[in-house]
Amino acid sequence: PHRIPLCLAGPCDSPWTEDEIWILLQEWAMVEYELGDPGNKMHAKAKSLSRRLSNRGLRKSKNSCLDVMVKMKDLHTRLCNERPRAYRLYSTYEWILYEILGHPRSQGGYVPGESLV
Repeated sequence: PHRIPLCLAGPCDSPWTEDEIWILLQEWAMVEYELGDPGNKMHAKAKSLSRRLSNRGLRKSKNSCLDVMVKMKDLHTRLCNERPRAYRLYSTYEWILYEILGHPRSQGGYVPGESLV
């Protein structure tokens, strides 16, 4: 039996827009809540995200979702491990990533205002 690609109506892996990334992050928060184990089981969560995005009219493959998730997880790790400096690392995604993957305190990273001693 020949399988038909899931994305016949349009490209699955077109570049992500800012709005699409925000939608992915909102859906990822729900998937994390439903499946638990934040930051793990990424392949299963990417598959679920791809389906959820499709239900919202966004055609993104599991691999495309996984790619964004891995990049966001890396950004989250950098934000959590940041040390005080003159110019703080800034991301518009910072707080939603903390909601999805945990706050710096729960990750063992630096928390602004805490003593480093």
